[in-house]
Amino acid sequence: MRQQTHKRYNRQRDDSDKFYSTVAWRRFRDHYLIMHPLCVDCEEEGDIEPAVVVDHIKPFKERPDLGLDEDNVRGLCRRHDNKRRHDRTGRD
Repeated sequence: MRQQTHKRYNRQRDDSDKFYSTVAWRRFRDHYLIMHPLCVDCEEEGDIEPAVVVDHIKPFKERPDLGLDEDNVRGLCRRHDNKRRHDRTGRD
């Protein structure tokens, strides 16, 4: 059972690794950060910080069909990206 879980995890990880290294994703990410230069979480807190990460609202692993959908992403600063990542996984 554990071996099957690892295989499934590695397959999913490989798919997302491939996606995040595509030219399409890099162009999408770069364009999105130009159009949305500020961290949305900082803005909600009344702060201004540049967005450096494009974060999927519905994770790519769960909804790869929304990988390049502007309605499924948000710009985050490094601090908020790390916080969301920690909140999702329970670790850094």
